[in-house]
Amino acid sequence: MAGKFEAKNSLSGSFFIEESTLRNIVDFIMKAHATAKRPADVTVSAAFEETRTIETNDVDDLFKDPMLRSKSLKEVSIRCYSDLGYSSIYIYRDLEKPITYTINGERSWVLHLEDSVRNEAAASARWWGIFRNSTRVRQRISGALLTIFLLSFGGVFFAVHQEWKEAARILFLVALTLFVGKIIINLVNLTFPAVIFHFGRGAAQHKTRMKACNIVLGTIGLAVVVGLFTNWLGKITGIS
Repeated sequence: MAGKFEAKNSLSGSFFIEESTLRNIVDFIMKAHATAKRPADVTVSAAFEETRTIETNDVDDLFKDPMLRSKSLKEVSIRCYSDLGYSSIYIYRDLEKPITYTINGERSWVLHLEDSVRNEAAASARWWGIFRNSTRVRQRISGALLTIFLLSFGGVFFAVHQEWKEAARILFLVALTLFVGKIIINLVNLTFPAVIFHFGRGAAQHKTRMKACNIVLGTIGLAVVVGLFTNWLGKITGIS
């Protein structure tokens, strides 16, 4: 093919994949290959837990299959090949860079399809993806924060030995803040996978996770309010 061009990339972060998201991606690919000389079918594959897989040329088959409501979806791939080019999009539930695509063909054709896919992915991206250490910048930030934590933690002992009480207190608070922050980030990543397939069983699992988060946050908020109220009541009554 003259002027062959390829776009290949992996997108990091966290993504909230709904039924409409997959349908839109399939539609983009179908439209891109619609002018091919020979009809080109889009192949949609879905891999579930327990090594079960569905493969179809009609995305409706996936959403009608009862397995979608009884098994956890781990991976979805959308592929198509024609004389215009080749396109594949893979969406993985558990990888740090969960969306991978490869598109090759004529340059303008590739760039137009890539732009459509990336825009759809961007629309499904969620804020908790910022906590995932899946880019070089975030890895460097994590490394810098770890260095600050170790220096602060070590500095506490030195300051205590030198009887620098104020310095020891500040360094301890810095180390404690970084430690607690790391725990919170890990909890967020455990609670929210890289990809949430928000249909079938995936939607039910997400609903359960959100209920659990609301209970935890509500309990923490109540504890803070009770603590503040008790402290205020103690001051006005002279008990504390």
